Amino acid sequence: EACLKIQPDNAKALHRQSLAQHGLAEDERRRSHGEVLKQALFCKNAGNKLLTDRQFEAAIRKYSEGLEWIEDLDQIGRDTWIALRANRCQARLKCGLWSEALEDAEAILLKEPGHPKARYRRAKVLLELGRRQEAADALQQLDPSNED
Repeated sequence: EACLKIQPDNAKALHRQSLAQHGLAEDERRRSHGEVLKQALFCKNAGNKLLTDRQFEAAIRKYSEGLEWIEDLDQIGRDTWIALRANRCQARLKCGLWSEALEDAEAILLKEPGHPKARYRRAKVLLELGRRQEAADALQQLDPSNED
């Protein structure tokens, strides 16, 4: 509710308030998950467009918004969470936000250790940070047959 006082137009805060006020039956909970996932995917697609248009900082904000939507979901939102983090990592790389990009790559690798884009982006960040040996080690772990 404090969030609503600060940002009365915050769709996520309004959604959470509605859930808290009404309680949820199982069918309502599933519909709520669907709406949350839909909002997160909308943010991902909008972020992808911004990234393509080289509006990197706006893309970071949009991916972060998508991550806020999806943070309450369980396994249903895992793939979307990974995609949002991977894409935000790429946008942060483009902005030269090395520490933040590394944070995204490593968060993905905790959930999916074999994620090729996260591994590659982690290596790229490590190189930018001057951590050459770690970058070389990370690159050796990549599967050369993977085109991602």
